[in-house]
Amino acid sequence: MSERKKHRGAATDDEALFGPHAHETLRVAADEYAWLLSRGYPATATLSLIADRYRLRNRQRQALLRSVYSEAGRDARREKRVALKDCASSSIV
Repeated sequence: MSERKKHRGAATDDEALFGPHAHETLRVAADEYAWLLSRGYPATATLSLIADRYRLRNRQRQALLRSVYSEAGRDARREKRVALKDCASSSIV
């Protein structure tokens, strides 16, 4: 029987990839990625373009892919948010 993979937490090189010295590069890359997505560029090709331009490692590319949206995508996510006070007496499934 094979073991199932579990969340492993931070990788050993996360400090180098996401530490304070990488913040500015990641911020600029995220801004440019979001700008291009908002103008209708395809996500996969745009991610490759931005990641290659800033020489991002695979883990950094995945972080951008999972956290950056177009303006329309961002607005759609915002509309779905529920305030904590609004769900205090509700059951969350």
